[in-house]
Amino acid sequence: MRFLKKLQVQIIFMVFGVFFGSITPALSCSTPVFRYALEMWGAYAYVVEVLHEGPLTAEQKETLEYLKKTSFEETPVNIKVVEKTNDFPSGINKEDLPMIRLSYPIEHEIHGLIWEGALTKENAKRIVDSPVRNQVLNNIQRGDAAVWLFLESGNAIKDDKQFNILKSELERLSNTLKLSETATDVAGNLLDIKVINTGVSFSLIRIKKDDPAEEVFANMLIGTEADLKIFKNAPLAFPVFGQGRALYALVGNGIKANNIETACSTIIGWCSCTIKDDNPGTDLLMRADWEEVIGDSSWIQPEQVPDITGLSGFVADISEVEEVHESKTITASAVDPKPVVETSIVEQPVEEKSEPVDVVEESPKETVIPTIATEPVLIGKVSDESSESSMNPLVRNSLLAFALLLVVMVATSFVLKRKQQ
Repeated sequence: MRFLKKLQVQIIFMVFGVFFGSITPALSCSTPVFRYALEMWGAYAYVVEVLHEGPLTAEQKETLEYLKKTSFEETPVNIKVVEKTNDFPSGINKEDLPMIRLSYPIEHEIHGLIWEGALTKENAKRIVDSPVRNQVLNNIQRGDAAVWLFLESGNAIKDDKQFNILKSELERLSNTLKLSETATDVAGNLLDIKVINTGVSFSLIRIKKDDPAEEVFANMLIGTEADLKIFKNAPLAFPVFGQGRALYALVGNGIKANNIETACSTIIGWCSCTIKDDNPGTDLLMRADWEEVIGDSSWIQPEQVPDITGLSGFVADISEVEEVHESKTITASAVDPKPVVETSIVEQPVEEKSEPVDVVEESPKETVIPTIATEPVLIGKVSDESSESSMNPLVRNSLLAFALLLVVMVATSFVLKRKQQ
């Protein structure tokens, strides 16, 4: 008897859950992923451990203070400094103290050390900044949807082959891919989106395998995925977007046209107001004032903030992407098509942040690019046809839910009466 009453209550709650789930409107966001990530996904803080025993020298104290202050400067670094004078991790040789150890943000749950070295000002600067990271910031600030990083393997033949494939494909995609003029919510209903500037651009930076200025950054990239360290003799390619977020790596022969196009299409696809932690990718350590990068030209409206789904909701099948590209192609800019920017990395003082890394074949006109498109995405209302089509399943589900509720209540009442007799 008590069991049947409990069952009756559980079934009623279940039916109401189905009912309210069926009438919840499907929300969506008409902002491209790369722009949503830039404005909404703040980068997590890397952990910098400073281990020492006994007093520090004046230079070492200055280095420690330098690291602590970097996260509070006008152009901050996403790090958290932890000073330890005891309870050192296992395997630490006290003769190597004082030292710096760099680890990934706790939120990413990536285990293992990125880099460790002596507590010196030079090492501290290599952790918080590098020429490549400066160039990534510059390219994102000027409006690139993604900056691709090509990390050499050391095999010149393999590196040149895969680099040329990546460079050629990014040039093509910068001229043919565009922001879709239409978007759908998670229920598949069309949203009335008006996009003024639909062009997108992608740039490319090549990193030498043994560049000492990029040693920390190269280790950081390789550690973003557990198995990348296995591919020591293969070049790696990483698309970086938003506030310095690496999506995933393409490895060796996997750096090919369809994989490159899939990654680029994912990054420029309409965002579904995604929850950051539900999406692939790893934040990188960068010195950047992202609020300044965003400026006063936000693409995101207040109603777009709710969290719904992850990247998997809008990653198109390759065949579907190819059909779109065969039917429509436009230039990457409303003015002139922009070639992909190939950047060669040379040694530069870390402090010279205003100096861009050598840029190949980039005209002055192309270097002066607005931070974002001059006309942001305008959010429209759902079309009448979409509203009508979305009401049919709503009414149907509501009627079915009520009918099921009545049947369950009548049936359980009948059984309870029989038991009482």
